[in-house]
Amino acid sequence: MISRKRRIVFAVLDLLTAAGVGILLKIVWTSSRLFLVLSGLLVLLLVASAVGLIVGKKWGRWCGRIASFYQLGLLLLFILAVVFGASYLWGLYGGVGTGAALIFIVIAALLIEALGLLPLFKLRALGFCEAYPDNWPKWLRWGALGVFVLAVLLSLVVREVVTYPRWESLREERRTTMLKTLAKALEEEPGGEMPAEGNGGDLYVLRLMSRGKTLLRVQARGGVEEATRKLAGMIRAGGWERGKKPCVVVDRVVAHGGVIQSPPFFALSIVPGLDGLGGEVDGREVVLLPQELINRRMLTRERPIPFVPDFKLGVSRKNAVRELCRQVGRRKCRVEGLHRLRTESFLLNGERVVPLVRGRPPRPEVDRESARQAARAGGDYILRALRGDDSFISRLDGFSGKTSQQAYSLPRHAGTTWFLVQLYQKTGEKRYLDGAERGLLFLARKMSACGDRHRCIPAGVSIPLGTQALSLIAFVEHARATGSRKWITTIRRLADMVLRMQKPDGDFHHWLNLRTGLPSKGKSFYVPGQAAMALSMVAGLTKDARYREGARKAMDYLAGPYWDFFLGNFFFLEEHWTCLAAREAFSVFKDENHARLCIDIGRFHRHLQHHEDAPFDDYVGGVGFSSFFPPHTTPTAARAEAMIAACELAQKIDEPADDLKQGIREAIGFLMHNQFRAEDAYLLQDAQMATGGVIWNYLDPTVRIDTVQHSCSVMLLGAELL
Repeated sequence: MISRKRRIVFAVLDLLTAAGVGILLKIVWTSSRLFLVLSGLLVLLLVASAVGLIVGKKWGRWCGRIASFYQLGLLLLFILAVVFGASYLWGLYGGVGTGAALIFIVIAALLIEALGLLPLFKLRALGFCEAYPDNWPKWLRWGALGVFVLAVLLSLVVREVVTYPRWESLREERRTTMLKTLAKALEEEPGGEMPAEGNGGDLYVLRLMSRGKTLLRVQARGGVEEATRKLAGMIRAGGWERGKKPCVVVDRVVAHGGVIQSPPFFALSIVPGLDGLGGEVDGREVVLLPQELINRRMLTRERPIPFVPDFKLGVSRKNAVRELCRQVGRRKCRVEGLHRLRTESFLLNGERVVPLVRGRPPRPEVDRESARQAARAGGDYILRALRGDDSFISRLDGFSGKTSQQAYSLPRHAGTTWFLVQLYQKTGEKRYLDGAERGLLFLARKMSACGDRHRCIPAGVSIPLGTQALSLIAFVEHARATGSRKWITTIRRLADMVLRMQKPDGDFHHWLNLRTGLPSKGKSFYVPGQAAMALSMVAGLTKDARYREGARKAMDYLAGPYWDFFLGNFFFLEEHWTCLAAREAFSVFKDENHARLCIDIGRFHRHLQHHEDAPFDDYVGGVGFSSFFPPHTTPTAARAEAMIAACELAQKIDEPADDLKQGIREAIGFLMHNQFRAEDAYLLQDAQMATGGVIWNYLDPTVRIDTVQHSCSVMLLGAELL
């Protein structure tokens, strides 16, 4: 018989659980009705269980048992959903689903502890029923094992059902002949040799594209020869502006798969950049190609979690249906058989047929010369981004050519100017120096009096440390590269302001109030490393003991007390500036503790990279915490900068660095693949402007000026290590 004390404990825990579920219901009130009903019933049963346990009657014990079994049943349903969800994502994305599945499994493990142990302990205390007060019946134990085995088997079935069947790609000679025949139709020449028949009954979609616009989009079904003849006839029939010289892009639909139609799962059913959508409108076959989903920004339209409005991921079913209707010239329609599809895509670039993945050409070969050329292309983009007032174009939409200067960032301006000086150092090409000097003039014009005979670059009523430090880095780099003393007064003034913001222990205030001179609350990533790097560079340039002491204190703090926090010994955050500071400080102090800190940071970032076993080839070298989301270029470039500094320091203290070098090579390849090249011109409305720019990721064509700076710095400096 359960004691009164234990009954009270279980009753209190039931009430706390009911309160937690009630709070959850308030947060997720926009979720499904079924979820609300099941959760509401759980709250009622938990309250009834608590009351029944307190009174200690027989009916109270039965209420406790019923609530426990209901709780375990909900938990079992959730675990089954996790298993099926993981297998569904595994089937759709291959290894990519592992990241999301792991998150769900962690949630399930926590729920088992939070929601599973309490009812189990309670049933252990109350007994399964009056006939089994002390132990569990055998059929229940075997039933639990059977449910587990069934879940595993069904998950494997789900994976196989949603996985695309294997397909045979068109051989190179077939697709080459096909595209060249279509190119002859463009020139209104007689058709050449048709490809040999094969892969009968496939759907082919032809697009004639020029400067980011589709001049003609037609589709035909049949074997290679039949489809080529049909598409060539459609080209000759006209309906497009013949004065332009378009590129020929052909997509061949190679596989079809189902989708879960409910909105959250529909969004996750489309593998970004690889899957398109298809269906029928009034008996007519219509498709949205994978690249079209990217171009129309449709891959970030759905809100999978309704109660988190800012989290947007995947394709909205409503938008997808609307776009498919537009394919047949209608605003609204009924789409039958909505499904996902996979294509193989080819571009005729001059005489060369280029395979496309996510609308982009294959990753370029990485060697020292190609990396340098890519860095120069980025430098040329930056020079074109210089505006009349000596600022840079902050953002460019690569596809549309639209630019934005919203919330112009002076630290990013300074970092970009610094890169132009580095590019001049490595290439000796004066145009990069000229561009850098314009950038420095812009910063110099921003300087003003900041109290107590100081001068700084303020931002409103604040003095941000990051702006002072990065501007200082750019000015010092110019002095080192040219030997000029032109900016020495500016350098000393900025360095004095950085020293003014330094604390006695070597740390820094991240902001000062311009009017009062007092520190402002708050912290910001990057800036302690930026300040330490700036002071180290000034110390090396001027040999001034004040700056040397400030740099030493800053680096000693970053290599020691900076990490005195919970879990500080287990991971590094955005510490690439700390690593760059350690490289500069080592040339001044030769302190191996600083070098080893950077080497540890570099090796940690190397572990975050996608390696050759990544589920998608174009992920290799990118940095990310899960394969479920495409890697981003700016975080990858920043961490690769740390790996370059770590590799250089490792060589100086005779540490092995082969793995770091491999990580740098892979990062350069990833970044070069995300850089607009001549082969991308068909996607770009202003190819002349966009070429050399580096996009945010495969699905977002935004070119941010700091993305170009960080990425091309990796290409430029990493080339020395290849």
